[in-house]
Amino acid sequence: MELDLEGERGEAVLAELLGALRAMLALDIIHGDLSPYNILVRGGRPVIIDLPQAADARYSSNADALLARDIRNVLGYFQKRGIGSGCDPEREADALWADYRSGALYRERDAAELAKEWGLADVAY
Repeated sequence: MELDLEGERGEAVLAELLGALRAMLALDIIHGDLSPYNILVRGGRPVIIDLPQAADARYSSNADALLARDIRNVLGYFQKRGIGSGCDPEREADALWADYRSGALYRERDAAELAKEWGLADVAY
């Protein structure tokens, strides 16, 4: 991934990537090999690619470890550039995994789908 990550733009890209990981996990998907090499930038926005090795969080015995590694890799890249220094990769991974295990991500996903049906997608997402 090569992008001007100065200031607020870098924070926004990082937030977007962490949001994408959250959205993927809400669909039971963990990339499993996420690194800057698997993130392209299109129209100024990050796009995650190379998903053949993705794991199904419902059935993978090491799903939480794969998620933690993905988050560590993403945050490590940004933190080397002075972005997201307040984020602890392990804490972020643990919190996201806890939200997944509690069903919170499914509820968020279902609420977003309902908002789209009702024409409120821009408000809810």
